[in-house]
Amino acid sequence: MNLRPTLKSSDEEILDFVTSWIDEVIEHGYRHASELLDPPWEEERMPFTDSDWNEELECYESGWTITDPRKSKELRKEVYRYDDGSGFAVDYDVAINDEASDHTPKPGSL
Repeated sequence: MNLRPTLKSSDEEILDFVTSWIDEVIEHGYRHASELLDPPWEEERMPFTDSDWNEELECYESGWTITDPRKSKELRKEVYRYDDGSGFAVDYDVAINDEASDHTPKPGSL
């Protein structure tokens, strides 16, 4: 897995980290991948569990699989830096069945 980004990381390094984290989800499952991140600092932002993912993605009636984000060029991948320099947010859609989706992982704190 790529090194965890810092405030000095480039947008590309941040997005590379998210891509490598999604690789962990694909290979080892969401629970394992979530353990690689900082715990959320707000109780209402607890990380999703595998069953939460199943519930979130049941809209794909024919079944679903989180797939390699490199295969879908239409994914939204954006970094937003806070104006005060204290951090950043990332919008990075999850590829489902090799297609762009409107789902963004909710891992808590990167």
